[in-house]
Amino acid sequence: MATLHEWHNRWGIGFKKLRRMERQGWIKFDAGDPLTDAILETFRNGDPLTVSQRVALLERPAVINTLGDKAERARAQLAELGDVKPAPPEITAEMVCVAAGDERSVQVLVEWCKATIPTGRDVGHHYLGVRLLKGVPVKIRHFEEKRLPRVLLNVRRSEDFAGWWHTVANGRHNVTVYHRPRPLFDL
Repeated sequence: MATLHEWHNRWGIGFKKLRRMERQGWIKFDAGDPLTDAILETFRNGDPLTVSQRVALLERPAVINTLGDKAERARAQLAELGDVKPAPPEITAEMVCVAAGDERSVQVLVEWCKATIPTGRDVGHHYLGVRLLKGVPVKIRHFEEKRLPRVLLNVRRSEDFAGWWHTVANGRHNVTVYHRPRPLFDL
């Protein structure tokens, strides 16, 4: 049996119509892979992959082949990450305290972020987020995933991290871009 997405890709029938046909008993679909379904839903909404979806694709690259015509878009978003080296355990252990606003823990993460941001190019929130989340043990990843926005927000609020990031308007919302500080004078 085929999944809903396989029917859509092969026959070009819309999802709404396929779901209606399934409810009426004309077709029976396999459950499919929840990760594939979530990624395709994200792309249908016009959004980029989330940090957790990118981590999952890095760990299960065969899923990319099940995305059909969206596979290239997923590959491009993974290519933006470059060579992903997970954050060390001593950094990921600080995430709970950073989310709570502990100054010492924030400073530890600020130093890690400064060392991780590449020279000569701007990177998005996902660049740091994937590395942090990939360094977290799989069993507790879903807890840290929820803390990640607060962690990076507290890092950006640090005075020591000023000049290492800026925001760019991108359609519906602003996007945070991380970079190494630009020199004030270039002689």
